[in-house]
Amino acid sequence: MVWWVFAPNGWSKSGHEFEKYYPGDNAVDVVGFSMYNYGYCQVALAFPKWENYDTLYAPYISRIQSMAPNKPIIIAQTGSTDQTGYNQHDAAAKNTWLQVNYEYLSTQPQVLGILYYDYDQSSWECFWRITNGNTFKPGYSAGAGYSAFQYLTWQNLQSIIP
Repeated sequence: MVWWVFAPNGWSKSGHEFEKYYPGDNAVDVVGFSMYNYGYCQVALAFPKWENYDTLYAPYISRIQSMAPNKPIIIAQTGSTDQTGYNQHDAAAKNTWLQVNYEYLSTQPQVLGILYYDYDQSSWECFWRITNGNTFKPGYSAGAGYSAFQYLTWQNLQSIIP
């Protein structure tokens, strides 16, 4: 079985909002978007800001619900740096970010899944990692451990995505 997912970036330049590119409910099974908390990492120097669910997820979930009210939503890519200021790394702030933002997403009934971008791009972008070997950051473990989250088999998904 194949599902078609419409998953653009959440943020876009004015005039290129994702709604303009939505092919319609008949062509899409799942909708989603990608958003990151860039904080103060080197690629965010022009617009440094520590962001949470109120600016990263809530506005885009609302827009998607208006655009495709009956479709499940996925967070197609997300991540957070630990840079809370210029040359300031704060692992505790990243752990809190993970827990608080996953808690928010766990309360959104239309959100079916979250894909975290667990990759070290610190040499040219940001350090997104939530793992160290086989160990997860405590904030991720706590956030992903909310009871609203569960592993879904493809059979489970068939009942959610017709």
